[in-house]
Amino acid sequence: MKKWNDESMIQVIELYAADNQMLASEQELSDLFDARIDEYDNYPTHDKTMLIEDFNIFADMLCKGGDIHPDQYYEYNYAGKYK
Repeated sequence: MKKWNDESMIQVIELYAADNQMLASEQELSDLFDARIDEYDNYPTHDKTMLIEDFNIFADMLCKGGDIHPDQYYEYNYAGKYK
């Protein structure tokens, strides 16, 4: 387990999340989002505005459900394969 001394708040949150098998990075959140949209055959991945909006809605839902910390919600951007 890595020590939390001298880490930024987001780094502490990510360390805690990783230690507790939770979403611990921007990439993990983006990969989970990608897996969700891959379930839909006709999702318009070429529409970047819609993609980002849907990612934000997805992250908001996870934050409100307690699956990600509010700091992750505010810090993370979409970093998935359709970027």
